[in-house]
Amino acid sequence: MIYWYTKLLSYLKDQHIESVESDHNQQLDLYMVNNRLQLCTQNAIYSYDDFYYNFRTVFLETDLPKDDSKVLVLGLGLGSIPFILEKYHNKKYQYTGIEIDESVLYLFGKYQASRLTSPIDIYETDALHFLKTNNSLYDMICIDIFIGENIPNHVKQIEFLEQIHNHLTINGLVMWNTLFSNAQTKQETSALYQNLFANVFKNTSSIDVLGNKMLIGYR
Repeated sequence: MIYWYTKLLSYLKDQHIESVESDHNQQLDLYMVNNRLQLCTQNAIYSYDDFYYNFRTVFLETDLPKDDSKVLVLGLGLGSIPFILEKYHNKKYQYTGIEIDESVLYLFGKYQASRLTSPIDIYETDALHFLKTNNSLYDMICIDIFIGENIPNHVKQIEFLEQIHNHLTINGLVMWNTLFSNAQTKQETSALYQNLFANVFKNTSSIDVLGNKMLIGYR
């Protein structure tokens, strides 16, 4: 429970809520900042309610699926993606959330789950393993997979993208949050987009947002 005065004080100074150890990340720190939950490590912000600008921006610039669509979130974090879709787009989706980090799921359950109204099935597992062992199709897949400030190598392979493609409904939409903050990540992401992503999906595009590049494609 987060008290009302903590929310009020968060407009004046970041309020530390809880820190937990993690087997997959550095220490995870949860703060209340401007009355928003911010989950971060030493080098990266994992979730920030509706201030998670990467997905907030791409949602505003993309035609979203209709209500009651099935949405897969790979890298659930603290649930910024369903939070933004509910609060700003009034979308009522059926969510499946994949999160490998038990500590992240502990914080999600304790502080965020009750703030969401849409149904969400959560699996504690690796994203690629889930895709290989699950046959469901989704109208939209959001990929937000990071370990610290890096995208795991196995996520940047053709096998992973083909699995994403095969789990989309016809004309289903994929959105992928990738890095685009320095010369190295710009080169890597540009190659990833041109050599893999654009060959697997159709009608592809990208949007630059605050050191990240959001890749968009359709089945």
